[in-house]
Amino acid sequence: MYICDELMDKVSNSEIAEFLKANGIKNPNDERYPKDRKEMLYKVVEERIITEDVLSDFFYSRIMFGDHRLMRVYKLSELSANQLRERIGWTDFMQEHNMQLLSYDLILEPVKFEDETLKLLYVKEYRDRLKRKLSRVDMIFAFKALKLNRNLEKYESINSYIPITIDLKNRELIIKVCNQTGLVESSRPNTQLDNVFNELHGSLHLQLDLDKAHPENVLYDMSRDLFDNFYKQLPNIKDIEKKKESMDVIADLLLRDVTLNNISKDVSGHIHMNKGLIDLEDELYKLLQQTALVDYLETEELSALLPEDEIYISKIRFSDQDNLEASLTGENGMDCIYDKRTFMGIRNSLDIVKRICSMKVIFPQKKTDLAVKYEVISDKYMIVHILDGKHYNSDEFAEAWELYRKYEKKRINGHMLAKRNEPKSTAM
Repeated sequence: MYICDELMDKVSNSEIAEFLKANGIKNPNDERYPKDRKEMLYKVVEERIITEDVLSDFFYSRIMFGDHRLMRVYKLSELSANQLRERIGWTDFMQEHNMQLLSYDLILEPVKFEDETLKLLYVKEYRDRLKRKLSRVDMIFAFKALKLNRNLEKYESINSYIPITIDLKNRELIIKVCNQTGLVESSRPNTQLDNVFNELHGSLHLQLDLDKAHPENVLYDMSRDLFDNFYKQLPNIKDIEKKKESMDVIADLLLRDVTLNNISKDVSGHIHMNKGLIDLEDELYKLLQQTALVDYLETEELSALLPEDEIYISKIRFSDQDNLEASLTGENGMDCIYDKRTFMGIRNSLDIVKRICSMKVIFPQKKTDLAVKYEVISDKYMIVHILDGKHYNSDEFAEAWELYRKYEKKRINGHMLAKRNEPKSTAM
């Protein structure tokens, strides 16, 4: 058994103490144990108080989440997902990566690089209980990275652990990396992510689903809903919502006696603009919402509309030529999102552009809020970045990613419904 320094960096003393207590060591500070935490772990395994498997599982959970905050999520094609589901084992994959055939877990072994820069350390599969088909695979690679040691003023080799999840239920490939500084160009986080994806793409013959819902459109849907949730905190929102039923009457009054080419009448005789050009009723309703917001912020504080338990956007950037960007607090010279004028401008930009290239979302929590950046720089993958140095866990990742997945599924389902409703062409 061997525990490298990079593994120890993944865990805090408090996490180790909690782990030891959960495994029967009531007082980890007892004099019979070494003060050095690594030596202590060696001792409790040597004395058979804890097994190597239990210790490996402890480190595995910290590698899969924790400080691996920068991640890419790729959408796999249905063909690729089906091919992986039918896999019987990983012998060929392990042989290709020089992994010991008798062990799927080399976390507690020395990482020995030869000519390669990537080393497979861990493979764990999960199968459907009834059909026995593969449902998920977790992997861990080690990347041989070069980092500047500022004290010695020279570069040294380190192990960068890269956790991977292949979720076949949702057809997702998730690759994570620790966003370290001081690395040489060939070892930087995005290079590590590229190398691992290329390795998996070649070894497993992966195909991506490039016909999925475009991430910029998904972020637009998400942002629109979150902004609507913000409006729902207004104290007079129920009065405003009641007025929504009257918008067609108001639109009718405005459109009467005006010569327009793209209008129609409904069964009650009300005139409507073609919604493909402009949804006038919706625009009037938004104007009423914005009027209520301007009125509220004239005398009240913004903080009152951001309750502690509500998810909200704190920064947003649009995919338009002006590259409009705004933030919650207006830091770094950016406009504040929730300033009454900026908010209305953003709301209008949302409906014009309908594509968001990045946004930061805050998930309020009892201790430290979870801040997550969603970013689109490629059609092939979505970037998710856990911010502010937070050591996140599986539940926090699930909450952050499920928010995006919810809107992705909505857009995909919307496309499918639209296709089903398209008039079928008839042969002449």
